[in-house]
Amino acid sequence: MGDFSPGWPADRARKADTVVTAPGGADSHWLRAGLAPSSRRAYDRDWTVFTSWCSRTGHDALPAAPATVARFLTEAAATVREDGRHAHTPATLARMISGINFAHQAAGLDQPGSSVIVRAAMRAVRRERATPARRMRAMLLTDLEVAHSGIYIAGWPTV
Repeated sequence: MGDFSPGWPADRARKADTVVTAPGGADSHWLRAGLAPSSRRAYDRDWTVFTSWCSRTGHDALPAAPATVARFLTEAAATVREDGRHAHTPATLARMISGINFAHQAAGLDQPGSSVIVRAAMRAVRRERATPARRMRAMLLTDLEVAHSGIYIAGWPTV
């Protein structure tokens, strides 16, 4: 498996490797301004992880083939921490794919994460990691009456 360690230090990311740097740099300001700061940081970190994985495995990061992105996704999904838990949640993996798609879209290329193979791999990860829904007790009329009794409604218009 590759190195998919979460929380890489910021100094590992080179400016040229950030996902929000436009080809030629002309639109870089607007690309950065169009994303929330937290999204920029996450996309940059995810792009660094992806490009590093591509370098180690001999794949092209830009443009990336859908099969490359699917392989990256499945290897990242299989990464396990020392405590036995998965290193990445399905939501984190989906965000990684979004960052890869964003980089491709910024470069004027097709989004590999939108392909059938990547979507199928993501569905498989979600299905495999599915946890049962937490069932909540239904609210009964007596519960509603208690909740309603605590609402101050004096002065409200009456019908």
